[in-house]
Amino acid sequence: MKKKRLYILIGIFIIGISIFLLNYIESNRNDRVSSSFSSSSVEEKKSTDTDETEKNSEFDQQARELVENQFSYFQSIVNGHFFVQSRQNGPKDQYSEDWVTESVKNELQERVSEIDELLPEQLDSSNAVAQDLLQVLIRINQAYSQSESQKNIYHVYRILYELNGELNDYKLEEGMFDPENDWSQVFSEVEEEQKEVKSEAELQVEIESALEAEDEQTTE
Repeated sequence: MKKKRLYILIGIFIIGISIFLLNYIESNRNDRVSSSFSSSSVEEKKSTDTDETEKNSEFDQQARELVENQFSYFQSIVNGHFFVQSRQNGPKDQYSEDWVTESVKNELQERVSEIDELLPEQLDSSNAVAQDLLQVLIRINQAYSQSESQKNIYHVYRILYELNGELNDYKLEEGMFDPENDWSQVFSEVEEEQKEVKSEAELQVEIESALEAEDEQTTE
């Protein structure tokens, strides 16, 4: 009788040990799976962050080069004979559009293409450089498709000047038109007050309108 009870107790003990071992093994397996999943998620996030960083770095480098090149071109226009003469004649000259020759139009279209190629398909509102370049693109389109072409070029020059200073530490050369101090030579205080910050949606509408106008001129 005592032996029977002993066997039962031994059996219960063995079953208990077996259940404990099974639970322990299962727990370890779950921990390994969880750890592996967590590690995989971290690696995926790191990979995504790295890709995003490289993408941003590439955009920044290309933007610096583009801004430097574009600013140099528009600086040569703003400080060229035609624009200097217009500033000397003042508002009575109404800033003639005669400077926009076919050759200039082609060059401006090339500048628009360069910016359009650089800009991401989906504009991120946190990307201030891309937003400024979109403004430049719109202003260039307006410069050869609408009135006040000279004034639009001044806006292009001003935006690129600020970007070139920010991205390339550019310092204005002596004797060049200074968009910070010489602005009143071209723009009145009223025009300056009418300036407004446009939303991305408004910018998109403007660029579409400008491109439509460009297509119409090309058709003609």
